[in-house]
Amino acid sequence: MMQVAKISRSIITNISKLKAKKYRDLEKKFIIEGKRLVSEALNSDWQIEYLLIRDNSETDSQIKNQILIANKKEIPCFLVKTKEFEKLCDTVTSQGIMAVIKKKSSNLNHICNKNIQSSVMVALDRISDPGNLGTILRICDWFAVDAVLISKESADLYNPKVLRASMGSIFHLTIIDNLELLSVINNLRNNGYKIYSTTLDGISLEKTIFHNKTLIIFGSEADGISGELIQASDEKITIPRYGKAESLNVASACAIILANYKTKKLGVK
Repeated sequence: MMQVAKISRSIITNISKLKAKKYRDLEKKFIIEGKRLVSEALNSDWQIEYLLIRDNSETDSQIKNQILIANKKEIPCFLVKTKEFEKLCDTVTSQGIMAVIKKKSSNLNHICNKNIQSSVMVALDRISDPGNLGTILRICDWFAVDAVLISKESADLYNPKVLRASMGSIFHLTIIDNLELLSVINNLRNNGYKIYSTTLDGISLEKTIFHNKTLIIFGSEADGISGELIQASDEKITIPRYGKAESLNVASACAIILANYKTKKLGVK
């Protein structure tokens, strides 16, 4: 039998604060919305603090199943009046369910110290558009990237738009955000990684031979990768252009380069 309790005013107040980045940082929690994201969270090892269900949505078969899973995991489930629920939402049309998740920290040294013979990581320098950031996470998930490293100047990882665009990939990846990428590059190089910067004037991707341990840097939509990161890289690589477009969207470039990397490393034809 489903167990759903009425929510208190104090819990609603605390959750509403999480719509602001400063409170997400302070409380180390964030909100996700919708059946897909909640399902991905329930099937992950991330810690869920609450499930919130909009009044009358508990009869939906998928939401009912998610409540039952939460009950088995002893995750509190709260019923919220429609008006209050909609105030907590970032989306215009909600699906009647959301969750509060505790942030999960990853340690770069732990990743580097793993005895991995072949590894690919992606570093994101000043990716300011939340939609692009979320899409890149989904692409990195698709290509089984070992870690995603996000600069402190990039969009907030826990921005609702990033989470929606990631389609749940945040729960599948090792992600470290708020980083000073220059120091990270030096650390990775000392651990045997070769650093590749994606630019418009590098070696053609078709001619690039990737190292067993690879870090690929992608830069801001407007300005590309910072000069200091390019200088600190071992090699600049470029997707060959056959038409007249000035540039590629950074998420599209990420997909092309990771597909090329996997094809070469796995010998896919």
